[in-house]
Amino acid sequence: MQHFSQNLNFNESNLSTRIKKKNMVKAMYMTYSNVARSCKIVGINRSTHYRWIKNDKKYMAAIDEVNEIRLDESEAALFKLITQGNTKAIKFFLSTKGRHRGYHS
Repeated sequence: MQHFSQNLNFNESNLSTRIKKKNMVKAMYMTYSNVARSCKIVGINRSTHYRWIKNDKKYMAAIDEVNEIRLDESEAALFKLITQGNTKAIKFFLSTKGRHRGYHS
């Protein structure tokens, strides 16, 4: 998270809003992108978060980056389970990524 949170310079004249946006990005990372929990931590409404996404491309990009990082981490955890021989993880992977080879859930 360190690499993207340092460069969060949103196009916002209101200092309080800039700080809340930065805190929201951090909260989204800490809560694994749980919008309701993140909004509660930061003290904003969900509608505010979605308005920021709609109106601030930098904020939207930062939120997208959080989601991509967490997806990468989840995939890494799944692959670790697969290499450990976890049958459920193997079946899940094959049912989602191996469909073109005939694997089904």
